[in-house]
Amino acid sequence: MKNMVIVAESKHHYNVILAHYKATFESKSTVDYFFGEIKDFSDKAYFIHLKNYLMNKQKSGADFSSVIKAIEDVL
Repeated sequence: MKNMVIVAESKHHYNVILAHYKATFESKSTVDYFFGEIKDFSDKAYFIHLKNYLMNKQKSGADFSSVIKAIEDVL
């Protein structure tokens, strides 16, 4: 992933990703897949929404505890 930007439009937030193919596989953690190259964590609404979304996904058996902990550390 080359670049990742969070775009806010009224109450909705979107990830805009610019990817490039490197022909090699990089193993990443679950947190890296959700945070990517985000450097600016000032948009708290996005992270609150993401945390709530992942907590609901955990109810169905998915394990996102590491991502939720990382989000709580950011907030």
